[in-house]
Amino acid sequence: AVAVGILFGANALFGPMLAGWGMAFSGWPAGSDRIGAPMPDWAAKAGSGGTTFGGYEELTIDVSDRTLLTGWTDLRIEAWRGTDPARGAGLDPTETVPFLTAPLQWSASGTSPDGNSVWYGSKGWPANASTLTGGLRLDRSPAATWAWLALTGVAPDGQRHLLSSLSGTSVFFQGTVLDWFRAVFSGG
Repeated sequence: AVAVGILFGANALFGPMLAGWGMAFSGWPAGSDRIGAPMPDWAAKAGSGGTTFGGYEELTIDVSDRTLLTGWTDLRIEAWRGTDPARGAGLDPTETVPFLTAPLQWSASGTSPDGNSVWYGSKGWPANASTLTGGLRLDRSPAATWAWLALTGVAPDGQRHLLSSLSGTSVFFQGTVLDWFRAVFSGG
């Protein structure tokens, strides 16, 4: 009861916690090969991007022909702990698996996720084109201060491949003192 009282008091005095610092990078950090084999040619030429809002990170890739991924499985977004830019901004050398993953979602064929039917340069989307989108909420991960995110998938031969370049971002924990303790005790 005393510990809970102290936590509530700290939360009342200091308000919601916010820890971290802001910076973002993209590219191929040291250790990228642990995430997956190089991108297939079609993925390297595809349009991709990302957004950040409210502790949520989202990555997308536009696939010009959805059949390019026929037979692929476990399409997902992954977050890997990384080192900060002052230490080389690579993957944490001790990490062997992502600390957070989520499945990717397809847009309807011939449209972008927002329903737009215009492809790049105001051309209509090809009939079989789609967008793969994945998002993760990183602001509840107190054990990470830097993360590298990537879209990946398992090719028909069983090899996991990168489907996007990596997006690096600093991780800010946001929440109350109780949120922080819950995340720590749940392995976050």
